[in-house]
Amino acid sequence: MGNSILLAQVIGPIFLVIALHILLYKKHLLQLVDDLMKGGLLVFLSGFMALTIGMILITVHNVWVSDWPVIITIIGWLSFLKGVFYLLVPDVLHSLIGYVRKATTYWMVGGIAMLLVGVYLIYVGFLM
Repeated sequence: MGNSILLAQVIGPIFLVIALHILLYKKHLLQLVDDLMKGGLLVFLSGFMALTIGMILITVHNVWVSDWPVIITIIGWLSFLKGVFYLLVPDVLHSLIGYVRKATTYWMVGGIAMLLVGVYLIYVGFLM
């Protein structure tokens, strides 16, 4: 449980800040998506970071329980899969980015979901 609490204390605030950025700075987020559409180094580095973070989380916290620590495990696996996707099928990613750029309502839903997960992880990491 110690690793779960520590990871909740790290991931919770990160998710909170990223979620607030998504919800408050739509124009900046559109610019980031445009930069990602250009491909190249940014896609590679994004994939590399997601893959690395995912592998670290999977290695230290592959906990499949019916309690809150499974959230961290799922985040680790999603990050790993995102990294694999970015690195192995960047052409498909480029096609999807055009669609995602137009679907900004989904960004808001994702931002709210990330905000809720972040607040919950902060709660279990610091207050529970």
